[in-house]
Order: sequence, then C-alpha cells, then structure tokens
Amino acid sequence: MADNTNAPSGDEKASAETTETGKYPADVQKAIDEANKRAEKAETERKKANEEAAAQRIRLKDIDEKKLADEGKLSELNGNLTKEREELQTKVKALEAENETAKSRLSEIETARRNELLAKLPEAKRETYKSVDLGLLEQISKDLGVVYSGNSQGSERGATANGHNGVSKKELPLVPFAGSDAPSIKILADILNN
Repeated sequence: MADNTNAPSGDEKASAETTETGKYPADVQKAIDEANKRAEKAETERKKANEEAAAQRIRLKDIDEKKLADEGKLSELNGNLTKEREELQTKVKALEAENETAKSRLSEIETARRNELLAKLPEAKRETYKSVDLGLLEQISKDLGVVYSGNSQGSERGATANGHNGVSKKELPLVPFAGSDAPSIKILADILNN
C-alpha cells in the first residue's frame, strides 16, 4: 500500500482546483453571492443613511440660520422699542415738569384771587372765610354784597357784577389794575356807600 498522507484528499483537490480556476462549488458560490448581496444592501443603506444625515444637517443649519435671523430681528425690534421707550420717558418728564409749572402758576393765581376776595370782605369776616374753597368764597363775597369782576384786572371800567353801569350802594366800581390797592379801594368804597 502506498502512503498517501501527503497527497491531497478529494475535497482539498476540488478546493485547490476551484481556487486555481476561480470557480467555487455551488454552495460556496451561493454563500458568496448572498454575502455580496447583503454587502451591497448594507452599502446602499449606508449611503441612504449618509444622505439623510446630510439632509438633516442642512435642515438644522437652516433652522439655526433662521433662528439667528429671527434673533437679529428681535434684537432690532428690542432696540427700536427701547429707543421709543426712552423717548417717551423724556416726553413724560417734560410734561411732568410742565404740569408742575402749571400747578404752581394755578396755585399762585388762586392765592392771589383768594387774597383779593378776602380783602373785599369786612375785616371781621376775613379770618372766618380764610380757609374756605375759592368758589365758595366768591359766592360768599357776592352774598355779602361785595361785587367783583371775574377779571381781576378790572378791565371793564364802570361795569358791575350784575351788568349795569353805575354804582349802587352795595356795588363797588371796577378799577383797572386794582389788585395791589384792593384794601384802599375797599375803604374808599365803604366811605362812598355810607
């Protein structure tokens, strides 16, 4: 018997032969084909996933750019609103200052009118009516018979509160610019009326 231990077996012979010729047995070829199909499918899925990932990155970049643009618009709008608020605050301060000036002027006018009306009252009544509301003080002055013009400058010379010319016993003539001399005129009027 010959020793064939070094000789290739039949399967090894077939394997060696197919390797040299490039052909594989059918079951091996089938496995290779399936592996190649799975590899192609995996490659296709990888490419598709890469394309989707690229598309997603582009969408995210677009979203980020839009956010930045919106933030730019918001910051611009915020800047405009801040500027407008500052302008309005400046106007409010100017109006408040103007209002304080007007209040001060009104207070001065009311004080002068109150003093004028009190000066026309008899001395005994002045202290009593000193703290009375200006409108009420004017009515009290009328009721006590002291006639005065709505115009404290007395520009309607000779006119009386009831609209008649001339002087009656209870009426004082209106004298131009009598504001500071009102007590003197009152004394003279009292002398004339008695």
